[in-house]
Amino acid sequence: MLARLKMELDAVINHSCDQILFVDMGIDDESTPLNIEYLGLPYLKRIRVTII
Repeated sequence: MLARLKMELDAVINHSCDQILFVDMGIDDESTPLNIEYLGLPYLKRIRVTII
């Protein structure tokens, strides 16, 4: 089902300006890394910085 959704979305999005993220919520376990897949623009992990 997810593969079909990705295939259908891949056919209709504008890959140069659209971004679709699929986030695997997984189990509540700190040792399991966050799994993020994307269509279109790549996912860039951003680090938040607080400046005072």
